[in-house]
Amino acid sequence: MAYVKFFTGIRHDLVELNLVNTFGLAEYFNKSSYTLLLNSKDLDPERFYTFLPCKHLSEMTTIGDMALDFMDYKGFDFLNHYKHLSNLDRLFNDLPSKLSKWTNHNYLTVFRAMAIAKLKNRSDYDRLFQMHRVYLESRGLTGPIIEKFDTTFAHLKKLSLN
Repeated sequence: MAYVKFFTGIRHDLVELNLVNTFGLAEYFNKSSYTLLLNSKDLDPERFYTFLPCKHLSEMTTIGDMALDFMDYKGFDFLNHYKHLSNLDRLFNDLPSKLSKWTNHNYLTVFRAMAIAKLKNRSDYDRLFQMHRVYLESRGLTGPIIEKFDTTFAHLKKLSLN
């Protein structure tokens, strides 16, 4: 018996590279596997299940065909939409309640949000900084995480993109 789990998620290279420099490779990749996941509500349970048992090779083939069909009709549209930094910015910085349904929403989410804000050169950078910091604090994240958040984004605020 084998179990197949299907999900699709994205990472944006500019955001991820920015954060690798903040955390270092080993620490960052141990805590980060994706930026944004396709909302499981977009999966049609009548046609596609996210966790499927397979007893035979033919069942694996059927599941593969289902995954390809899903990607053709929904998955690639999702990936294409969120490849644009402006669409990620809208989601990460303007729609945080919607964002929580689309990510694992650990503390790296707010680091990504601030990296995106800097890359987009948002004029409300200070407001976003405070909003995301409050989110971290509301989740009981203090000490080294808050320190890293404060020093990283205070430093980034002073840098110019060229």
